[in-house]
Amino acid sequence: AKVFVMPPPKKQADLLAWTGELINKLGVPRSVVFEKPSSNLQQIHFRHQDQDIFFLANTSSDQPVSTMATFSAQGNHAWKWDALTGSRAVYPTKDNQAHIHLGPHESMLLVFETAEPPADAPRVEPAVEAWQEALAIPGPWSGELAPVVGKKFAFREMPLGELGKSPDPRLQTFAGTGVYRTRFTVPEVPTTPVWIHLGKVHDLSEVQLNDEPLGTVWFGSHRFDATGRISAGENTLEGRVPTPLFNYTQSLKDNPTAKYWTERAANKELVPAGLIGPVKLMTPAVSKATEKKGVEAAVSR
Repeated sequence: AKVFVMPPPKKQADLLAWTGELINKLGVPRSVVFEKPSSNLQQIHFRHQDQDIFFLANTSSDQPVSTMATFSAQGNHAWKWDALTGSRAVYPTKDNQAHIHLGPHESMLLVFETAEPPADAPRVEPAVEAWQEALAIPGPWSGELAPVVGKKFAFREMPLGELGKSPDPRLQTFAGTGVYRTRFTVPEVPTTPVWIHLGKVHDLSEVQLNDEPLGTVWFGSHRFDATGRISAGENTLEGRVPTPLFNYTQSLKDNPTAKYWTERAANKELVPAGLIGPVKLMTPAVSKATEKKGVEAAVSR
């Protein structure tokens, strides 16, 4: 009576649905139920006294994850804890349901509590999922590469792309920090929120706009809030992208330590590195429903 047989999934893509069916058949209670399950979305649940702690992570390096989630928690007031800043803010939920949106390699720590949050507690703004291009920033790009060993060298024209695929051998095995600079012109100061989106980046990035730091991105989408910081006319943009050491160690054929680690690697090909792009100014996309509501509100006034 306690033994049953389930045919295995026919292909790898069916494994997630097969596992869900197995859990339902076993009657195992779930900590979280995702409306749109994804093999890239991982979660773990802890309980501490009257708090339920959920850690969610998107393991994909290039795809976002977006879904509604229902949490099995004693309390119904969720807080998002920011591990980078040490701050926390109330996360929007209803009946222990919340919309989860995680960019590539992004994670989230949610803590459900029974106590009502204070009225003046900070609130998490809903994530922007749809963006529209306001201006392309194609370059030309110039800059310099500062290697971990040796002297830095400059480029008058430095095309965006994977350094490991460059015909220049100095770029193929480069390890250090790449500095990318360009200028772009804006006819007038944008009145809407505007962000600088670097596109594809391997793997960290830091941006300055008109010599003003906009921050550092360690994971997720490489977007930087430039609202109120863009000037009418010409603007200068600088991006800094550190690269991994692996490609450089591949070139150290006579170094026993480097040889030891590179030979142990499962994939011995050069890893992606650098700023790939495309770089754009982006604004949140406005849905047709939102536009219609805006028109109706304007008419009613």
